[in-house]
Amino acid sequence: MRMLLIGRGKMGTLIQQTAQAAGDEVVAALGREDLGKLASLDGVDVVIDFSRPETLDAVCAYVRRTKTPLLSGTTGYSPAQMATLESLGTVAPVLWSANFSLGIAVFVRALQAVTGVLRPDFDIEITETHHNQKADAPSGTAKLLLEALDPNDPESIDKRIFYTGILEVLEAIRDWGERLSAACARRAREEKDPVRKQELENMAAMMKRVPWGPATSFHDACETAWAVCFFLFVEGAGPSITWGRFDQYMYPYYKEDIEKGILTPEKAMELIEELYVRVTSNVWFQSTQMAYIFGGYYRYPHLDVGGLDENGRDASNELSYLCLRAMRYAKTTSPAVSLLLHQKTPDSLLYEACELAAEGMGHPSFFNCEGLYSMLEHRAGGLEGYSHYTRKDILKFGSPIGCVEPGAEGLQYGHTDSGIINVAGAALMAVTNGVMPEESDNMFAGKLLTFESGAPGSFQTFEAFYDAVKAQIKYAIDEAHANLLICEKLLAEQFNLPTFTVLLEGALEKGKDATAGGAKVNVGPTMNMCGFGTMVDSVAAIKKVVFEDRAATLEEVCAACMQNFVGYEDLRTKLQAAPKYGNDDDFADAIAADLWKWFSTCTMRLKMYRGHYCDAAVQMVQSNVGYGAMTGATPNGRLAGMPLSDTMSATQQADTHGPTAAARSYGKLDFPAYTNGTLLNMWISQSELIEQS
Repeated sequence: MRMLLIGRGKMGTLIQQTAQAAGDEVVAALGREDLGKLASLDGVDVVIDFSRPETLDAVCAYVRRTKTPLLSGTTGYSPAQMATLESLGTVAPVLWSANFSLGIAVFVRALQAVTGVLRPDFDIEITETHHNQKADAPSGTAKLLLEALDPNDPESIDKRIFYTGILEVLEAIRDWGERLSAACARRAREEKDPVRKQELENMAAMMKRVPWGPATSFHDACETAWAVCFFLFVEGAGPSITWGRFDQYMYPYYKEDIEKGILTPEKAMELIEELYVRVTSNVWFQSTQMAYIFGGYYRYPHLDVGGLDENGRDASNELSYLCLRAMRYAKTTSPAVSLLLHQKTPDSLLYEACELAAEGMGHPSFFNCEGLYSMLEHRAGGLEGYSHYTRKDILKFGSPIGCVEPGAEGLQYGHTDSGIINVAGAALMAVTNGVMPEESDNMFAGKLLTFESGAPGSFQTFEAFYDAVKAQIKYAIDEAHANLLICEKLLAEQFNLPTFTVLLEGALEKGKDATAGGAKVNVGPTMNMCGFGTMVDSVAAIKKVVFEDRAATLEEVCAACMQNFVGYEDLRTKLQAAPKYGNDDDFADAIAADLWKWFSTCTMRLKMYRGHYCDAAVQMVQSNVGYGAMTGATPNGRLAGMPLSDTMSATQQADTHGPTAAARSYGKLDFPAYTNGTLLNMWISQSELIEQS
């Protein structure tokens, strides 16, 4: 038999191999770019089409001209295209199916039979998994199975509404691209400069292709990356958005265009720079209360380079270097560029990253792959459990999102910056018996804020006071958790994320929005610790000054905090002189390590609305300023309204023994226990790195 094969994907390749093994002749195997050759091909016995919907017109024209039978397994056709395919049957024999598997055919018959028996007590859900090169998702298989269900079944109402809404959003995205294409074409007709005219014409053609269709070039892929980011930002203020391992999925487009001679490294870097500039224009509209905590913050995606491949080998490529270099020239605040660091990272790539770091812009962040992968293995798994990620998922897709939160693009949903716990305030509440000092800028100033964990004079030992600190931390976490459960329930019922859902693997097949549990891995809301260094230094100061040196009573410390240290200047000096976290001093660092673990343990025991467990995290930069403004004076000598310590770093100016001593202090903490990520800022002056002559 002489066959004409259209489509060179997984199925097309398998058909070609099977035909050759059986002694049949494949006259030609054509991709989309080869369809012009159909005009010169005749004398075949059958056309086999496993390609894309956009090839239908060319396939139909060939069948009408030659009257050759058609066997089609192409999926994703619109109703109008299906009608065209059906009408082709009047010209030549046509056999079409969304899936030619015998097992699926049997399954459809079985599904039709069992749904009538199982209703109404059983919920029916279609879940589908494909290789990662699958072009159409949801595929025709999922649609075929859904069509096999009884449309008069009341249980299917919610899913019909869900799919209708998804289609409306997707069609709106298509219309957006067409409007941009028309606008570019209109301007091109009016443009006198031939160079600019050509650019506008190219943009008009590109916006007809993407983001509705697949990218065909590196430029297309950059535009798609921007469009995805744009629509996710329009859709909602959360969760965090990530481009993930940009250098991995963009490299095939880059490599192909370089080999074709239509792209140079310089042009590619220019496109990346333009992408950086464009994404920096995102504006985050915040409520007054949100701006108080996150003032000056901006929307940004996270872009990662380097890391390991699925086989544990270094995954860096030429694009990894260009992404880092582009940020040195663009100097934008967005995206957040990061290097996934491991023992096999090439020295040249590390040097490129250090060159960018030397610019002083905060780019790139450095993420230890070993710690990142360990966090992902236990993500949302509870105290002793594991995440739903496979090792392959982690190696291929694992990357930070937002600031530092571990995730995997296309597989995970959840708010990763949600329950912010002021642990510095918890230490203060243990001193004041739950009352916020009147000197604080807080609606609860002078009132009971948490609970009465013990009057200052009741603690006869440091251990008793330390238990009160831990009780205040646990109380804050439990209170936040109770409210976050309600928030997630309301989100699932009233606020959907259709664009985010479309981009999740398996969500459409489940018929579930991301907020309702459509993702493979559900995370969050999480508990994010704020003011860690301030808390540790406060507890260490009380242990040293009150319980070891007996230089003051806890009642005196309480009174000093209540009065913002006015009249207690000598006591403040003593508290400030106590051992501090960040100096490789085990007196403070042992407290840090224990409270670090306590916060994680209290958090990860809690179950969330979508059935997973809560993750612990360190709160990002800047919130320490807003929370500090609302917090009274603390026992480490900090005055009311002043910023708390930032991230997991030492209190400002308290790490007096240099960066290496600070690094040794930080190394005593169990980083992977914080499965929602950790964040460390080290501010190093030039004098600490370069000897002045």
